[in-house]
Amino acid sequence: RENKITFELKVEKIFSSGKAYSLKEKVLVNAYEVSDLNYGDKVKIFGKLRSPKETGNPGELSYKDYLSQQGIHRVVSTSRIKKLGKGDANPLIASAIFLKNKMVKIQEETLPSTKGMPFAPLISGIVFGSQAVPIPQDLEEATRRTGIIHILVASGAQIALLLGVLLFLFKLGRFTSPLSLFVSLVIIIFLISFYALMAGGGPSILRAVVMGVILLLANLLEREYDPLTSLSLAAFLLLIVSPSALYNIGFQLSFAVCFGIIYLAPEMIRSLKKFVLPGFERVSFWLIALFCVCLSAQVMVIPLLAYYFNQVSLISLLANLFIVPLVAILLPFGLLSGLLGLISLKLALIVNILNTFLLFLLIKLTFFFSYLPRASIFVSPPSIFTVVTCYALLIGGMELWKSPLKSKVTKEKLLIVILIFLTIFTFQFAFKGTSKDLTVTFIDVGQGDSILIQVPSGKDLLIDGGGSPEYSDFDLGEKIVLPFLYRQGVRFIDAVILTHPDNDHLQGLLSVLKNLRVGLVLDSAQKSDNPYYPQFLKIIKEKNIPYQVARKGEILNLGKGIKAYLLHPEVPLLSNTNADINNNGVVLKLIYKKVSFLFMADLEEEGEDRLLSEKINLKSTILKVGHHGGPTSSSEKFLQAVEPEAAVISVGEYNTFGHPNKGVLERLQNLGARIYRTDKNGAVVITTNGESYQIKVVRDSDSPI
Repeated sequence: RENKITFELKVEKIFSSGKAYSLKEKVLVNAYEVSDLNYGDKVKIFGKLRSPKETGNPGELSYKDYLSQQGIHRVVSTSRIKKLGKGDANPLIASAIFLKNKMVKIQEETLPSTKGMPFAPLISGIVFGSQAVPIPQDLEEATRRTGIIHILVASGAQIALLLGVLLFLFKLGRFTSPLSLFVSLVIIIFLISFYALMAGGGPSILRAVVMGVILLLANLLEREYDPLTSLSLAAFLLLIVSPSALYNIGFQLSFAVCFGIIYLAPEMIRSLKKFVLPGFERVSFWLIALFCVCLSAQVMVIPLLAYYFNQVSLISLLANLFIVPLVAILLPFGLLSGLLGLISLKLALIVNILNTFLLFLLIKLTFFFSYLPRASIFVSPPSIFTVVTCYALLIGGMELWKSPLKSKVTKEKLLIVILIFLTIFTFQFAFKGTSKDLTVTFIDVGQGDSILIQVPSGKDLLIDGGGSPEYSDFDLGEKIVLPFLYRQGVRFIDAVILTHPDNDHLQGLLSVLKNLRVGLVLDSAQKSDNPYYPQFLKIIKEKNIPYQVARKGEILNLGKGIKAYLLHPEVPLLSNTNADINNNGVVLKLIYKKVSFLFMADLEEEGEDRLLSEKINLKSTILKVGHHGGPTSSSEKFLQAVEPEAAVISVGEYNTFGHPNKGVLERLQNLGARIYRTDKNGAVVITTNGESYQIKVVRDSDSPI
């Protein structure tokens, strides 16, 4: 990203408290405002080694497990890096990275630089993959929404192109003797392996390289090449080298796509050949083949995409029919312009005249498809059993179709298989179940607040949406809050409540309002210089969402005897306090029979004093501690009035504010309240039938509260 680079560091020594310790392991470094770093540089880094963040919310992918698969168990974030010189770098990898960077630079110098048109990053991403060449976040998200993210993954297409070119060149050389054939084979294998290093060495490209080598060996030994056997052997060899790759999402998706194309596409093409148009045989057959390849790949990855990302593109097949032909032209010409640029920039410039036009079409088409209504939908996550069952039904159905029996009974059986397949997906993904219990989830959004309330009547309320620090471009609403809501089956939110317009409560709501239907927005309506607040109000106006100023006395009747009472703020608003925006935040009390919740937003002591002065019944079963457990909130007299049995503190790990305050924790403990913290426990999920309640956390913490 613009102000951040991320790289793996091979550690030799660490220094702590004036002592040096030898340490041989890889560390992931997030470096801010740092430049002029290259592979092989020897550096000294100042910062704190930490364990990677564990899963914070139900159903969330584990970043810690993802890094562990790559042999990384520590991370460090810093802006203090001292370059010491050159270290011991692998010369082959260094050469591959150097050449790749040189070709990327050539594209930057010979393609036009236009706002909103990232020509150079896109063509480099197509040639080398986004793992080796990052592309703008909005374009990458658009490719994901349209189901064409595969164009930015270096895999079989690139290897097939290289193999074709190299085999053609060696064929021109008329190498026929056993020795010359063997030398040619070694050179080709070296070149495609070298390209794999340039492309970052991900699972997809390694799979393609292994399959390419097997194809070459089959040709050399004059043996029949079987793609499925080759695919199986590639998986076997990669898993021997790295068994943990089996759990790598990229590995699974790559092999699923390849299996789909090999196993499903040929039979589909044979079945649809009868639709070839007379007089247009070649063109119509090519279109049928393209359709079948795209469809077979999409069908095979849908269960995995639903399981891991809870997202399925509805226009992926249509988008691929337009995008794939463009990429098929851009890939060889992008590679050609980069190679010619090593000789002369003028030669690269000539080729990039064509590439510019094609890239323009590609970008416009990608955003066009991504902006279509329901371009992609989020689905409730299927179970592993459902995913396995779907694949079993899919393969069983294909085997039945390929069967020589073409009787009516066989066709009926096939139809039943397909209907079962579709029914499982429809009921598993599309419908949200209802619970007899009230569920309150304190979402782990780091240093901020976001709370989902799910009522037995089927209504859903969201209090705040969290937010990222100003220096970060991480969209917490899009990456954390929205996916969590989708996993819970939330498609419509009856009420969104913004307690106050501070960034750590507001920013995440922007993505929520953009992507979900909302019945009502309640807002404390305070003046704010937060740049996200005008955006918040603009989205509400553009989508015609009912808007209401939240003030004391409002009652939300949620059905099933559950009510939410707005206790604060009231007119006149507090002024000249320690923090007026915090002290005029929305305070909500939720009551379900004998169990009650008090949500204190970021209220500080002045706000608490007003609540106490109004003789309101503050006694509550569960307390959402105010202001992340900061020292200016949760006074002893206030906590005595609430008498919580349990207290939840929404707070970020390693936050710079010192939250939660030691004094606040001691006061809660003295009252006998059980304390739960999102920094240590992840999301806190409380369910109640109104008589009793249960508290579950995503992760247990051995650390003292």
